[in-house]
Amino acid sequence: MRNKKYIAAILILSLLINLLYSYIDENTFFINSLDLTFSNEELRAMHVELTAEQLSGYAEECSLPLGEYMAVLMVKSGCKLNKAYAEELSPHEAVKLRNRLMRLKSEEFRQLAGFCGSVVTDMQYFPVPVSAKGYSWVDYYDSWGGERTYGGERTHEGTDIMAKNNVAGIYPVVSVSSGTVTNLGWLELGGWRVGITSDSGIYYYYAHLDSYADIKVGDTVKAGDLLGFMGNSGYSKVEGTMGKFDVHLHFGIYFTDKNGNEISLNPYYLLRIIENKVLYYQYGM
Repeated sequence: MRNKKYIAAILILSLLINLLYSYIDENTFFINSLDLTFSNEELRAMHVELTAEQLSGYAEECSLPLGEYMAVLMVKSGCKLNKAYAEELSPHEAVKLRNRLMRLKSEEFRQLAGFCGSVVTDMQYFPVPVSAKGYSWVDYYDSWGGERTYGGERTHEGTDIMAKNNVAGIYPVVSVSSGTVTNLGWLELGGWRVGITSDSGIYYYYAHLDSYADIKVGDTVKAGDLLGFMGNSGYSKVEGTMGKFDVHLHFGIYFTDKNGNEISLNPYYLLRIIENKVLYYQYGM
């Protein structure tokens, strides 16, 4: 009788061990199969629906740095950072998943966490102020991946913020972040453009301007500083070409990976969460 009990106990223990290894193997396989690089289209088009303040609150509940929490939530949710997924992810589960990612995908996880934490804290103001005079403001939608044909077939890698009044030189454009002016001048596709590199190394691109503020390459800017005025410049090798499309600001976000590749990310959802962080300027006709 005693032998039968021993045998039953051994069989149960063996079953539990097999189940445990199966669970570990499944989770290990899942994490090892994840593409956490910015070649992953889901990451590049990530849906961020929580503000920096909300994300920081969830991260604090989990006792994780903001970037690490965001990276964990992106893995858990399929790159959809919203309240439903955040509420579903318990602090205990978040920490466990973070530890697995650090063990199995350390380099990729650190890079993703670094980007996530930086971009939401970088962006302090919406790039187009509201008119204190009541002048019509702007419209924008998620045009990420849309077809473009000038210069050959390509996809749209940014967000177009359209002027409700199609008049160049009226709408001010401000820097969403603090940083350094690293590019200024004419591009065939972008027309008069400004490139700002934040202290975290993320590149913010403002294109199709009508004119510049008093800035030059190498200048340090603060979030909210005037960069220029919205226009319709570009789509030509001839510097100064205007009027080939409606007045708008093309806004882009770029991240440089460990191999030095510059990779674009979808700004739309990040713009959505800072739309209420808008400055008021005295402009209008």
